[in-house]
Amino acid sequence: MERVEKTGAPASLAARQRTFESLGLTSTCALAVLLSLLGAFWVARASGVSSGGAPYGFRATAFAAVVTLFCVSHGWAGRGRRFIVRLLLVATGVSLVSETLGVLTGAIFGPYAYSAGFPAKIFGLVPLIIPFIWFSIAYLAFSTAQLLTAGARDSGGLGNRWGRSLLSALLMLGYDLVADPNHVFRGGWSYAGGGGFHGVPARNFGAWFVIGAAMFGVLSRDGRGASEAAIRTRFYASLPAIGYLGIVAHETLFAALVSRLYGAALVGLALSITMAVLIVRALSGARALRLERFDSGCIDRGETRGYP
Repeated sequence: MERVEKTGAPASLAARQRTFESLGLTSTCALAVLLSLLGAFWVARASGVSSGGAPYGFRATAFAAVVTLFCVSHGWAGRGRRFIVRLLLVATGVSLVSETLGVLTGAIFGPYAYSAGFPAKIFGLVPLIIPFIWFSIAYLAFSTAQLLTAGARDSGGLGNRWGRSLLSALLMLGYDLVADPNHVFRGGWSYAGGGGFHGVPARNFGAWFVIGAAMFGVLSRDGRGASEAAIRTRFYASLPAIGYLGIVAHETLFAALVSRLYGAALVGLALSITMAVLIVRALSGARALRLERFDSGCIDRGETRGYP
């Protein structure tokens, strides 16, 4: 029996290594596609080519598909299957319940309704892609917060799990402050009573922060007692932060040049500059970044070397 375990272990280790290398490559390529699509929009616009031929629902679905693929593959490779499944279930479940109640009652985000441009809706109310966008923004925010606080793990404040949960929620709020007015302009949804910030009510932003903080708090609580994650390369650890920054920068440019919502553009500019500075400092301030593992079933350090 011992002989089988000794001879089988290297094969199992090699298979895991190949799987995680494939996931790492998938996430890197998905991020490249996402950033290329965002860049192509501005190249086309600068060249005078209109993007109006693609319906809003199609463009939103394509964005959701690519960014979800990146988050799932990166999270699985970087933090393990159980963690990414847990986050996927929590984020999609919480967002679906919140969005459904929000559309029905108007009590959470303010009175609003989604347009008919989305290809599919759950219960005829919430577009199918919306929970996956919540999941993706949550993963990008969470991973970016971990990157920015990697060196403060034992110093208290934002270095502990609850501090990172708060920072993650703030990053989600920052994204929504820039993106939500743009999506109203694009015709994705509308608020019946309007709102004080480019037609978006203040309670919507408050709900994003509260729901995000609660969601990350649940994940942090589930992670107590879990083992430490492997040492990753700085490049791979920074991919979610690069994705978050790229999306926020895109929405900032859109608010400034297309929708002309200058309040959202100023928020996005401040957020983009701050994030760029903090990301550069985080990447240059340590030789390697420790990503906290929330799953004891992740492979150990010896199995994760060689990631992108």
